[in-house]
Amino acid sequence: MNLDELLQTERQIWGNDKQALEHIVICMGKNYGDISAHARAKIEKGEFNATELKKELGNMVASTVRWIDDLGFDVQDCLDLALKSQKAYRQR
Repeated sequence: MNLDELLQTERQIWGNDKQALEHIVICMGKNYGDISAHARAKIEKGEFNATELKKELGNMVASTVRWIDDLGFDVQDCLDLALKSQKAYRQR
């Protein structure tokens, strides 16, 4: 699935209503907390639910594509900026 198909699927699921930045950040925090719970389980119990963790990581990717669009940004532009920044950081 390419980025355009992912965004189209997200819109089929969630519709065309756009979330504002403050709502997006709250949703990101919820997702981050869910991922953090798996890290905590690994620390405390020595194991975590891999299927649930994969779902949460997928939620973060899929939702972020939609959120970028919600804010009126181009997904590919955001990815290009992020990868350029990561590359520069890694080279330091």
